[in-house]
Amino acid sequence: MISFLIIGTLLGLSAGTAPGPLLALVISETIQNDIKAGIKVACSPIITDLPIIVLVMLIFSKISDFNNVLGILSLFGGIFILLMGFKNLTTKGLINEVGTAKPNSLVRRNISKCP
Repeated sequence: MISFLIIGTLLGLSAGTAPGPLLALVISETIQNDIKAGIKVACSPIITDLPIIVLVMLIFSKISDFNNVLGILSLFGGIFILLMGFKNLTTKGLINEVGTAKPNSLVRRNISKCP
């Protein structure tokens, strides 16, 4: 049991320190506001994910004895994954329109100010 806890902790730490959108948001909030705002954003997955994890674990612990329900759930999950893969392999065609406007990729747009 303790080995699973250590493995989970190490995997969580390595995934948590990898660069990604959440890390960029934490850095952005810390720079724009202060360290407290960055810590709040960094802790938000704990607050939002913990109730979902507890609920799923509760539901799965209740239906763990029902092999037919788990089989049907697994079958629907497999079909869903196959449909997503099929949609990724098929395209309806690409529209490539080249505009004359400059991309302005370094300029931050303020969405809250509407014209």
